Amino acid sequence: MRDILRDLYYGNYAAFERTYSRESEQAKALGIVVDLEEKLRSMLSEEQKALFKQYDDAVADLASVSNADCFVEGYQLGVNLILAAFPEHVEELKQALVNILK
Repeated sequence: MRDILRDLYYGNYAAFERTYSRESEQAKALGIVVDLEEKLRSMLSEEQKALFKQYDDAVADLASVSNADCFVEGYQLGVNLILAAFPEHVEELKQALVNILK
């Protein structure tokens, strides 16, 4: 547990850097997106491609912010679930977390 928290703190753990098998839902969805983007780009003028690039960058920025929010909310939910599972030990668990994070 302590190693995971240290890895997370030092940036050695990145949940978003996962690989998927070619048969996974993520890989299939990504394949569809890539195919559609290639078709769309082939139909655009250079000016339209530049505008689409700006749009694509803005969508990526939004996804990054949303993913960070989801990560934080998920982490907080996980901690709250652990605390709820052991109501008689909440104070002990809080103190253990404080000690781990020192």
